[in-house]
Amino acid sequence: MITTCTRKTLAAWLIAAWAGTAYPGMQAIGQTIPLETRSTALVLQADDKKNLQILYYGERLADAAGYAQVPQAYRQTAEYTGVLAAAYTPAGSRNLAEPAIAVPHADGNTSLDLRYVTHTTQEVAPQLA
Repeated sequence: MITTCTRKTLAAWLIAAWAGTAYPGMQAIGQTIPLETRSTALVLQADDKKNLQILYYGERLADAAGYAQVPQAYRQTAEYTGVLAAAYTPAGSRNLAEPAIAVPHADGNTSLDLRYVTHTTQEVAPQLA
């Protein structure tokens, strides 16, 4: 299945998933989540602490199982903050990079601690793939 989405759709979906409002299509933690067009793939993965990470972005692989091999094949290692590969880097907390998302709380604090909840995939607009 080819899954396509716009940046706005992806952003809304990720925020909904972290907020716990996404449609419950239960997926296991650690499972790769490929978002693909005919030639490109953005692959996400939730770690054991439910942080949603970018595992791969680039040319679409012929076999989706190959995405899980990317960290070993390219000797990718974790960095000490644990947020540089985040699908959306949150404001505050341990983030040292420019935040992709910040939500002001009642006290003015913008720190977030986003966690993966669940996801579903569906084919949308196949003519755009």
